[in-house]
Amino acid sequence: MNNALSTQKLQSNAKQPIKVEAVETPLLTTLQDPPSSSIFGQYKRLVIEKMLSDIESGMDLSSACQLNIDFNDAMLIYQNALKLIIHENGSSNYKFVSQKRQQISSHPIITPTPLHYHQEVALANLCFDNIEKLCQSKAGKRELAEFVQIFYEKTIPSKPEIRFPFKETKQFYGYLETALKILPSEYWRINICKYTPTTVIDEVTGEKSFTMPIDKKETGHAIKKFNEKFADFKGEIIQKPIYSGFSLSMIRPNDKGKPTKKQPNSVMIKHIVHWLLIMGWEKN
Repeated sequence: MNNALSTQKLQSNAKQPIKVEAVETPLLTTLQDPPSSSIFGQYKRLVIEKMLSDIESGMDLSSACQLNIDFNDAMLIYQNALKLIIHENGSSNYKFVSQKRQQISSHPIITPTPLHYHQEVALANLCFDNIEKLCQSKAGKRELAEFVQIFYEKTIPSKPEIRFPFKETKQFYGYLETALKILPSEYWRINICKYTPTTVIDEVTGEKSFTMPIDKKETGHAIKKFNEKFADFKGEIIQKPIYSGFSLSMIRPNDKGKPTKKQPNSVMIKHIVHWLLIMGWEKN
């Protein structure tokens, strides 16, 4: 992962964050009691969010954490959050925080983008619950670390999907297997399409234009292979010439919590991965 995202353990004498060779959970371990969460350790997500929000409003770190979070833990959480929105050269990183979000002080925005719809909040809570279950094993922790790294590397601020060329089919399948453990398949949309950009010259005017005809044979073959691999997939599979390969996006829930196929969305998944990175879930 990008060196700008290097995450320290929340105590200097603790084990290092997640590695593929030896997976360890980056828990907040300042308190002596057993951690309540594999993601947030001893602290509640809302408590951490309030601290980061107070810093955004101009409060200093020691005042923002007060008695709710150990200062050393607070410092490392804050450093993680800051590194995610500012590149090493000092320029802004808009992978997780949109350029449209307005600062309320001289401090940049560091909290994950809020989820405004009650259905998305409920679905996000389900995802966090499923992540907790996934983290009960070392294999699950390894899966999560891989998922977070791939999402970070491939997410594009202007696109609602994660894209994989056909040469990365194996990686896409692995990524999707983890995604389906986090969020039920009916909330995922997959665009599978093979096309070749083609130049067309008008015989009358001589003007050039570009088309992207779908290779129906290759596209059909890729969809068939996918259906064989994921026979129980209940989401939407489409074939549009927006990208030659696999494009994975989330289907936003409607006011009843059911998938709404007309509303592609990446805000909720980005919100969850942003939290995971703040809390140290990355592969070094």
